[in-house]
This record gives sequence, structure tokens and C-alpha cells, in this order.
Amino acid sequence: MSVVVSVALSLTFAKLDPQYQSNVELDRIKNILQIAGYETDNMDREKIDTVYRTFNEIVIKDDGVEIDSVKYNELSIGNELPSGESVYELNGYRVFPLFEDTKNNILIIPISGKGLWGTLYGYFAINNNGSVAGITFYKHKETPGLGGEVDAKWFQKQFNDTKYIFNNEKLVSLQVMKPGINTDKDRYSVNGISGATITSNGVQNFLKADLENYEHYIRSYLGGNR
Repeated sequence: MSVVVSVALSLTFAKLDPQYQSNVELDRIKNILQIAGYETDNMDREKIDTVYRTFNEIVIKDDGVEIDSVKYNELSIGNELPSGESVYELNGYRVFPLFEDTKNNILIIPISGKGLWGTLYGYFAINNNGSVAGITFYKHKETPGLGGEVDAKWFQKQFNDTKYIFNNEKLVSLQVMKPGINTDKDRYSVNGISGATITSNGVQNFLKADLENYEHYIRSYLGGNR
């Protein structure tokens, strides 16, 4: 019992530690920059902060209307939904944060949902011409070599500017197909992970759900490029 309490207290104090919080914030920003194409491994903290300041932090209501002058760090994290979907709140109301790379014209949304062993957390990016810019995952419990392949370059590089989430004005997201199916010429699908059907299905399902949450804003951002 004392060991369990000790571990719990250690985790609590770690989360309250300013350095811990600073590292968490740095990791969040690095993932946002990486999905926009920046090589953060060669950047120091000052450079990372400088580049990130060129991004717009946007917070919207469920109808896609932007809330003026609200920053990401002003939001609180609510209880995660059973699906693994993250919940962000402002003054007790649910809101939806996203980020815009103003230099490269890329819109970035947070994504999350259940895989096999727990919730996967990441980001999904869209170019302003309607094509996909990328996907990344920064936290999950999937099995290395199986569901953990969501981190692999071969999997993530499929989410590129040859893929689209709208088909004839309809939001279709991307299907994660069975491994081995040639999806190179299909604008609306990618290959799944061999031996990780639950993880692959999870990514497909929560990506669609998260895109639907942001659909109104995405449509407005893209204009006629759908």
C-alpha cells in the first residue's frame, strides 16, 4: 500500500512541477511544428518558440464559430469520452482548439481515440488546397511492432498531399484498409497495419469523428477547395 501511495504522490508532484509542465508544453509544440514539416530536432527552445509564434492558436465552438482572443493554454481538459475523444473546455463549455501554420497554409487539429490498449493522441493536418498534410501520434500504449507502427514513417507518410478528406463536397475522411491493398491511386484511403486490426480501425474511426467535430470550420477554411 505504501509503495502505491508513494508512486501516486510522485506522479502528482511531477505534474505540479513547473519543469514537468514546461516539458509537456514543449513536446506539444514540437509535435505541432513537426506535422507542419519543421525539423525540430535541430532547433533549440528559443527557435521552437519563435517559429510557433508564427502559428495561429484558434478556438471554436461546436458550430465552427471562432472565439476571439482565446489561447490554447486558457482551456481546461475535461473528462475524456468513452471513445477516447479528448474534451476541451472554456468556462464550463466544450470548445475545440486547432492551429494554423500561416507560413505554409496548413490547418492542424488534435485527434484522439481508442486503439487496442488505450487512447492514442496525435495531430492531423490539412493543406489549404484540401489535400492532407500529415498525421502524427505523440502518446499511446499500442504494442511495438504491431499497433505501435502508427509511429512508423511508412504508415505516416501515406497521409500526404495525394490524399483528400472531402469527396464531391462530402466529408469522407480516410479509410484505413487491410494491409496489402494498393491504395496509392485511391485519394481516400491508406493501408492499415498488419496484425493490428483494432488499432487500424480505431484510427479510421476516431479520425472521422474528430474531423466531423471541426467540419464547419474546415469547410470555411478551405472555401471552394473541397
